[in-house]
Amino acid sequence: MMFLTSFKNLYLFLKLVTLAPLAWVLPRVNSGMSFKITLMYKRLITIDALIGFLPCVSPGMDFMSSHICERFITMAAFIWFLSGVNHGMAFKIIYLCERLFTLAALIWFLSSMNPGVPIEIVLLCERLITIATLIWVFSCVNLDMPFKNTFMYEILIAMAALVWSNPCVNICMAFKMTYPFERFITLAALIWFFPSVNPDVSFKITCISERLITIATLIYRMIFRLYHHVNPCMPFKMTLIYEILITMAALIWSLPCVNLGMAFKIIYLSERLITLVALVWFLPSVNPGMRFKMTVPFERLITIAT
Repeated sequence: MMFLTSFKNLYLFLKLVTLAPLAWVLPRVNSGMSFKITLMYKRLITIDALIGFLPCVSPGMDFMSSHICERFITMAAFIWFLSGVNHGMAFKIIYLCERLFTLAALIWFLSSMNPGVPIEIVLLCERLITIATLIWVFSCVNLDMPFKNTFMYEILIAMAALVWSNPCVNICMAFKMTYPFERFITLAALIWFFPSVNPDVSFKITCISERLITIATLIYRMIFRLYHHVNPCMPFKMTLIYEILITMAALIWSLPCVNLGMAFKIIYLSERLITLVALVWFLPSVNPGMRFKMTVPFERLITIAT
C-alpha cells in the first residue's frame, strides 16, 4: 500500500515536471508572447502543483478525487491556452476565468474532503462546470461584450452554484427535483445569451430578463425547496404545471426582445399576468384539498389571459 502511494506521488511529480517545461518553452518559441501570458502559465503551474500536492498530504484521497483534479487541470489548460492564442483578450476576461477556477476548485475540494458524497453529486458539479465554461467561452469569443453583460453572467454563475449546491446540502433531494432546476438553468443561459448575440437589445430588455430570472428563482425556491420538504407527496403533475408556467413566462418575456417597439405598457401587463399565474398555481399547493376540477377553470383563465 505504501508502495502504491509513493508511486502515485512520483507520477504526479513527473506530470508536474513535464508540464512546467512545456509552459516555459512556449514563450521562448513565440517571442511575441507578452509577459501577461507568461504570468498566466506560471499561475497555472502553481495551481497544478497545489492540486497535485494535495494527494501527497492526504494519502486517504482516493483515485476518483485525483481523476477529478486532473480533469479540472485539463479544462484550465484549455482555457488558458485560448487566452494565449488570442492576444486581444482583455484582462477583464482573465479575471473572470480566475474567479471561475476559484469556484471550481472549491466545489471539487468539497467533494474530496467528504468521501461520502455520492457520484451523483459529483456529476452535478461537472455539469455546472460545463455550463460555466460554455458561458465564459462565449464571452471570450465576443470581445465587444460590455462589462454589464459580463456582470450578468457572474450573477448567473452564482445563481447556478446556489441551485446546484442545494442537492449537496440535502442528499435526499430526488432526481425529479433536480431536473426542473436544470431546465431553469438552461432557460436562464439562453435568455442571457440573446443580448450577447444582438447587441442592439436595450438595457430595458435586459432588465426585464433579470426580473424574469428573479421571479422564476423565487417561484422555484418557494415551491420546490420549501413546499416539497413540507409535503414530499407533491405529485409530478404539479411539477409539470410549474414547468409550463416557466415556459409561458419565457415566451411572454421574449416577445419584447423580438419586437423592440413594444411599449412598456404591454410589458407591465405581462408582469401582472405572471404575478396572477404565480398566485393561481400557488393556491393548489397551499390547499392540497383543492379539486382538479377547480384547477381546470383557472387553466382556461390563464389561457384566455395569455
